[in-house]
Amino acid sequence: MFIQFYAPGHKPIGYQWVLLVTLLLGAVDWCMATGFYVPQQTAYGAGRANAGNVAMAARACTVFFNPAGMTRLTGAEILIGVNLVTPSDRFQNRGTTLNAPATADKPTNLLGGRGRNPGAPTPVASLFYVQPLGSRWWVGVGLSSPFGLRLEYDSDWFGRYDSIESELVTLDLAPTVAYRLSETLSVGAGLNLQYADMTLTSAIPNTLAPNPLLATADGRSKLTGNALSLGFNLGLLWNITPNTRLGAHYRSGINHAIDGKSSVSGLTGALAAANFRSSIDTQVRLPDIVAIGVAHQPTQRATLLAEAQWFGWSRFDELNVHYANGMPSVRLPQGYRDTYALSAGAEYRYNDAFTLRAGVQYDRTPTVDQFRNTGLPDANRIWTALGFSYRPRRRMEFTLSYQHVFFGHPRINNSRSFYEKFPFQGDVVTRARVDAAVDTLSFALNYAL
Repeated sequence: MFIQFYAPGHKPIGYQWVLLVTLLLGAVDWCMATGFYVPQQTAYGAGRANAGNVAMAARACTVFFNPAGMTRLTGAEILIGVNLVTPSDRFQNRGTTLNAPATADKPTNLLGGRGRNPGAPTPVASLFYVQPLGSRWWVGVGLSSPFGLRLEYDSDWFGRYDSIESELVTLDLAPTVAYRLSETLSVGAGLNLQYADMTLTSAIPNTLAPNPLLATADGRSKLTGNALSLGFNLGLLWNITPNTRLGAHYRSGINHAIDGKSSVSGLTGALAAANFRSSIDTQVRLPDIVAIGVAHQPTQRATLLAEAQWFGWSRFDELNVHYANGMPSVRLPQGYRDTYALSAGAEYRYNDAFTLRAGVQYDRTPTVDQFRNTGLPDANRIWTALGFSYRPRRRMEFTLSYQHVFFGHPRINNSRSFYEKFPFQGDVVTRARVDAAVDTLSFALNYAL
């Protein structure tokens, strides 16, 4: 699986750059907590660590988590939410090396900084509206960003051949409908018209430069693309008893057919012929998501909640990038595994104006060790959350929540070859330890029309 280029005085040169840049980088970027899924869609759920979102069904944000929950709303409602997601990653270089002709074909410590914190504070906004149509039908619409990430390192950091910039933005428009089958059972469904836009960049070593260890000798690879795709979701809400509700929700996987451009630039000397531009297309398979949750009221003021989620990340088993300029397509196995998240939380209505909430969640990363790299050093994690709501008027409610996510300590240990089987072949071994955390501050305004 090589891409063919021509260099002066040589036969076609086989580069595994797409393997390095457009695929491995893309694969890791598409792999945040429980995948790159963003559950922080509302301050209500964020305040209880996402526990019971499919069963609580108390505000307009149920459009996202379980459309069947719209049947619990007595009138039209609109919810506006903003979540400020702030990741923190600190890298320790544990012996990253470059092996090239200029290093006498011996592994030599790669020069470069620590990359600073690549995760900038990122706002995740959402908007939901629900309207009843008689006593049995409800309609709603949601605008959200269910998947996304942005990481940007210094261009001269030691892991630059893994990644420099990884950005994914999604926008999801979801018209929904719900129907009350009986006093205890409701169903709901919706479409998901989803737009995805990504940018991936990485450095490429110039192994024929006088000193290939310096970042100033590097070339640069960049891939950009976007897609507009369609999915769907289904929900069920069952009042088992007057004080206990069971919710279930299925969100279909979405296949994004990405159209975009890829380029390599900045290589000089004998490798200058490897610079190129081309249109590309590839497909990214997002996972199915199944959630089951329960909400139980042991007293009039208290509600206990729990939820289990399953993510079908094994759909994302490989990537294929096709080039319009005639270069051979590249196929790369990803090896992602299905994964899950478990959460528990509680709400307490202190009085008619104040409601308090808290929760905890555990989720397992879908990545496996052999594919982990610096594009996103994912790990298992534990979420903790606190929040409250304040109702100054009967129709208006403000909600504020805070989440902190504790990560495991993933290690990076991967090897990549450049210009393989040629005299100027270079090999990079990236070794690093990562300390990571994520903080989220969420705000929501819910208004009954």
